Amino acid sequence: MMRIRKFIPVWRMEDETSFLTEQLHAGWKLRQVHALAYDFDASANTNGVVVSDYRNIRDTEDYLAFIQESGWELIQAVRFLDGNYLYLYNPDSQAALYSDPESRIALLKRVRSRWTMIGGLCLLLQLLGLIPSLIINGPLNGIDLAIYPLMLIVLALYTYNFVHLTGKIHKLQQNNS
Repeated sequence: MMRIRKFIPVWRMEDETSFLTEQLHAGWKLRQVHALAYDFDASANTNGVVVSDYRNIRDTEDYLAFIQESGWELIQAVRFLDGNYLYLYNPDSQAALYSDPESRIALLKRVRSRWTMIGGLCLLLQLLGLIPSLIINGPLNGIDLAIYPLMLIVLALYTYNFVHLTGKIHKLQQNNS
């Protein structure tokens, strides 16, 4: 087994696909995905492609049945709130889940929607925790002073993902028209 620690932002799904497929071609097939790491097993079969996808929980079962009929194998489904990041393998190196711009745009919109909801929810929860403290204790001090920069970092990360996902969507839409 080999573990590679790597951070790939959500808006760079193509880079993740390239990375996972390169590992496969080097003899390492994806076994499991963690928050900031990928586990691989040695594999004699170095053909094919590994991709990531995102589906809402309610759509996942039917979608998996459909793509498995098309030759895709589920490596892992990573549950993320009301959705699944799916890691899929196909022995055909030319196989692609999203071969047309419309389906690619739909994927990016699903991912952007989920991350926007999560970012908004995190920010709201942080603000709901901070506002009473400001009212009761006055200006920021102690633990509140430590939490405030974390709120800004979370907001910056979600904004970063949102902006890049939106940019990719617009670029695909412009190239498609």
